[in-house]
Amino acid sequence: MDDGYALIFGSLYQAGSWNHDGNIYTSSVPAVFRSKDNGLTWQRDALSTEPGCIYSLAVHPENHDVLYAGGNTRPNNQDSQIALFRSTNGGVKWEDIGPSIGSLWNSIQAVIIDPFEPDRMIFGTERGEIYSSDNGGEDWIECHDFFDPVHCIFADPVLEDVLYIGTDNGMFFSENGGQDFEEISDGLITKQVNCIAYDDVEGVLYLGTDSGVYRCQTGTDVDERDESVEPADVTLYQNYPNPFNAFTEIQYRLERNRAVNISIFDVTGRRIRTLVDDDQTAGMKKVVWNGKDALGLDASSGIYIIKIKTDQRLLTKKMILQR
Repeated sequence: MDDGYALIFGSLYQAGSWNHDGNIYTSSVPAVFRSKDNGLTWQRDALSTEPGCIYSLAVHPENHDVLYAGGNTRPNNQDSQIALFRSTNGGVKWEDIGPSIGSLWNSIQAVIIDPFEPDRMIFGTERGEIYSSDNGGEDWIECHDFFDPVHCIFADPVLEDVLYIGTDNGMFFSENGGQDFEEISDGLITKQVNCIAYDDVEGVLYLGTDSGVYRCQTGTDVDERDESVEPADVTLYQNYPNPFNAFTEIQYRLERNRAVNISIFDVTGRRIRTLVDDDQTAGMKKVVWNGKDALGLDASSGIYIIKIKTDQRLLTKKMILQR
């Protein structure tokens, strides 16, 4: 989070036990551990009075005070069920917005917010279902079922609607926001994918499994895909200078009159600033970014992503800001 804040989610185990025949449980409640000093000290905040666990955290890409925590609860110490909590003040207070969906003995294992559509959320469950919401978690629909536990979900910060799902039975890829998936597990000795990390510079996914760490190339840049079917209606050139300090110039060419959006994102997918959002005529164009965010504040040193979007294309380039 911003300003050096850190959050860790989990449940403090309190000497629990379980008797399956008698349905007797004693364990902790879902809890948040917050630190305001980069992890030197921590404060524990309970999210519910019911027993349960928290497995996943999602931070809103445009408002970092809005957080979601997914896991399970066991009302009256009975069967576990899906639990989802939301905070709108940086984790100080939480509300239960858990949907009444899914079967018993289930939990949210991974929850994400779409970096392109912040009102869209996706979560995966212990039983393998994928659910999505287009209104910030108020309503949910099931969009897929893997029939195996889902451990992690990653949304590509550059390509819209591209998802990666790690399950008990392999790695899966979707280009349409989770409606359809194809397996990409070639080379995995065992298929249990527990976590995903992304290297934005190289466009590489790293997979943590129960048999080691694997890597695969994502082919992240859209402009490197096969464009043979239809001529590109827009060309995006590398910014100059790059790396840059005070400003950089971004050139692009439109083959026909188009509505164009050009925005700057950080490597987490958070929009830093919109430079162009207008109807433009065909021809060579340029726009200058002065290294400031939407509030006029200096962006910090690091890697940023230029995205130019029309009704037919989404192209990206990486650039480096050095203060």
